[in-house]
Amino acid sequence: MIAAERPALLHAHSFDTALYSALAALGSAIPVVATFHGAADITRRGVRNRLKWAILRRAAALVCVSESLARLARTTPGVPARAVQSILNGADLTPFTGSTNGDLRLRLQLSPQTRLIGALGNVRGPKGYPILLEAFTAIRARGLDAHLVIAGDDTGPLGDALRERRRALDLDAHVTLLGFVDAPAPYLEGLDLFVLSSVSEGFSLATVQAMAAARPIVATRSGGPEELLAHDQTGVLVEPGSANALTEGLWRLAHDPATADRMGAAARRRALETFSVEGMVANYEHLYHELLR
Repeated sequence: MIAAERPALLHAHSFDTALYSALAALGSAIPVVATFHGAADITRRGVRNRLKWAILRRAAALVCVSESLARLARTTPGVPARAVQSILNGADLTPFTGSTNGDLRLRLQLSPQTRLIGALGNVRGPKGYPILLEAFTAIRARGLDAHLVIAGDDTGPLGDALRERRRALDLDAHVTLLGFVDAPAPYLEGLDLFVLSSVSEGFSLATVQAMAAARPIVATRSGGPEELLAHDQTGVLVEPGSANALTEGLWRLAHDPATADRMGAAARRRALETFSVEGMVANYEHLYHELLR
């Protein structure tokens, strides 16, 4: 492809793709940009990965999608700190109106009194969904009438394990796994509360989308969310890996609708001002010009 197209620059996403791009560009003057989206791209160990990082040292820029990820990269042995910088992800927020959509509640046949709590993201280990089930069990035990819905690809062994855990906690009637949703706006705008239970996050596009939907948010301090949300202003931030912390955050917003609404409105304003696609594209365009100059 390089021989045929003669590109001025290569831009790759994720560790392995960046490695292939760096190998393909060896012997040329073509600059390589690599964008890393999570800690898994950074914390590579072992002899083989040290060799891979030696190849990636020729990359002109290693872009991290959050400043916390950039800090991790700069302090990780073997990562060329001089090439690391951060460019926040952007999102197309035009589908999000900040209004309330009742279709999901109708589909789940929930009463108006039931608090609808939702998460968005494929079922993977870093998402911390088993911890979320523990927290949800605790708030129901306290007497909150609530239903939890998780949207995202739930096929495979981890999805099966999550369904088994749901069954063991006697939550089949109160927790719905929707599977992949291709339209996040109507889904998010159907929730009363959005929750991010991750133990590790590079950026969290789902959180930005929930902000644009004006949803009250409880999220873990798992990397990216701390840069998206201001605690007690645009959301509630809690410690990752703790069902108790998640329980307290959800309980607080579920029982303080005035504060929840205020935070949701403030979150929407911040999302529209800060996380636009146009801003992200402008930052990458500036980087391209700097490297090609």
